[in-house]
Amino acid sequence: MTDQPNILVLFSDQQRADSLPSYGNSFVSAPYLDRMARDGARFSQCRTVFPVCTPARASMWTGKFPHSHGIEKNVYGVPDLLADRGLTDQTVFALLRGAGYQCGYWGKWHLGEANPGPFDEWHAFNSWGGHWQDHRQHFQGGTYIPDRDTDAMITWLHERETTRPFCSVISWYPPHDPFSCPLDTMDHYRRMGVPCPGYYGSVTALDRCVGRIMAALEETGQAGNTIVFYYSDHGETFRARDGVTSKFVCTEDSVHVPFLMRGPGIADNLVIDELIGLQDLMPTMLDIAGVAAPADLQGRSLMPLIRGEAPDWRDIAYIENETHNIMRDSDADPRARRRQRAVFDGRHKLILEDGQAILFDLAVDPEERIDVSAANPAEVARLAGRLGAEAARLDDPLGCKLAEAALGGRAALAS
Repeated sequence: MTDQPNILVLFSDQQRADSLPSYGNSFVSAPYLDRMARDGARFSQCRTVFPVCTPARASMWTGKFPHSHGIEKNVYGVPDLLADRGLTDQTVFALLRGAGYQCGYWGKWHLGEANPGPFDEWHAFNSWGGHWQDHRQHFQGGTYIPDRDTDAMITWLHERETTRPFCSVISWYPPHDPFSCPLDTMDHYRRMGVPCPGYYGSVTALDRCVGRIMAALEETGQAGNTIVFYYSDHGETFRARDGVTSKFVCTEDSVHVPFLMRGPGIADNLVIDELIGLQDLMPTMLDIAGVAAPADLQGRSLMPLIRGEAPDWRDIAYIENETHNIMRDSDADPRARRRQRAVFDGRHKLILEDGQAILFDLAVDPEERIDVSAANPAEVARLAGRLGAEAARLDDPLGCKLAEAALGGRAALAS
């Protein structure tokens, strides 16, 4: 037992919040994540900072929005993106390792191919490659990569020979496409007639991995001193948004993600409805470890919310995005890529891009299919003001520009 708690971060890729029973799903089986929600805190209103992998992951580990850390696209074929951008020493892992933590990482990294430096244990890959080792799927006797990585982390939990606290991360690639998973979980949803059975089968398969890791914490006597996170980097639209891929949009299917915490000091069955984001992960991890957070972080620790001590919490979510139309050649047609900013206040969502404002009222249109901006100019102006004020606070020039344009050239001031 150490004075500093262990920190165990479990996260999936491309998992929408409504894929879990604790977020209202009525057909998915995820008993271990259900138990995690019952034994700890469920944040009902978590939004990604940017609905695509590399920018969101850079924000998780730096506590900053993509416009600030400068990574706004998926990146492939580089050894170390963090080093290239001068970010290595600013990550949560560098700070925790400096404070005595043993840091380990398993699974998808998507910030380069090489160990960026702060990790004592490194068993990661960048992206692509599917979900099966050596491309041999279940009917070929293959190994499911999430099971492989879970096995490796569990072995490490049992065999580590240090009294140092640990910060350990496992990043599972599913339920990201291709929607492939162990045959028993796939068949369960096939028999139910659920569209995309491999997606939901992946959620159940990951849930089993969560259960095994939780059991390993108990077996090794570390459960009572370990804070566990579970969340996802962004969601999945199932290509249901016209002309775009399965993410890269600011609608809820792409930006609303699950976020669970359990461990010492976290009450059972705690539901927190304040708006949080992935930029809050790093300051929360530092707070748990008792490590001072850098002054320039743009997220906030979630621990005051858990303790009921955050009366001045934010009342909007700020989202960045670059969407692109897959029906156009992105290299030849500038209309194929469009940079966006969005704000969500718990009911209305305003999405801005050059020359366009889209407004959704989620109270009556949770599917976000009806743009009500033309009928609600006052609401557009109000939220554009809020967006502009937040962009100014975050020093985001594009957000300021889009908000000012939506306000007809007036200064983007919050009403």
